[in-house]
Amino acid sequence: APVHGTLQNGGLTLGVNGTFTQVELSTDTAITYQHDGSETTSDSFLFAVSDGAGGSIGNTTFAITVIPVNDAPSISQVGNGAIDEEGVFTANFTIGDEETPAENLVIFGASSNQSLVRNGNILVGGAGASRSLAIALEAYQSGTTTITLTVRDPSLAQTSTSFVLTVNAVNDPPVITVPPTRSVAEDTTLTFSYWQGNGIEVSDVDAGFNVIR
Repeated sequence: APVHGTLQNGGLTLGVNGTFTQVELSTDTAITYQHDGSETTSDSFLFAVSDGAGGSIGNTTFAITVIPVNDAPSISQVGNGAIDEEGVFTANFTIGDEETPAENLVIFGASSNQSLVRNGNILVGGAGASRSLAIALEAYQSGTTTITLTVRDPSLAQTSTSFVLTVNAVNDPPVITVPPTRSVAEDTTLTFSYWQGNGIEVSDVDAGFNVIR
């Protein structure tokens, strides 16, 4: 029997001492060889022939050449996550490839919601097969985005995985901006005004059009 695959007769596996006839060989799909997907380039099996009347041919080797095919790299799944606004989302994942060392694989990320997470803020670290992920959020933004991680080998074969990141809104405190120290003469009035460059500004990113008190 072959070492790196299986012989089948009409879809049934042929083991050691399995038999088939000339009639079955004459059918295109009767006798087949299925490679096991390993990174091997050759295989073989022995067979003997008997005519049923005493005539026979002893064990003969049938050689098989396996043509290599570039396999796409693999990447583990990252589970859906949630984080509060202004935080940094982190996770770990693994990559691999049958033909290419993990350090030669390229990983890049993409966000479906650029107002929440920019592609450039999806940062991949680690080395070899073990990788880390850190995602920085846009300021004062909340909502959901789908993050897609893709691993690509030098032959441009690639595999992707996606997960949903939810960013929870957080009530941000108001901000007050006051002008530098001003001087005023005794018994006179100091007016705070943007026109005079000494206005007082109060803002709150969560207030919208509501009045800030």
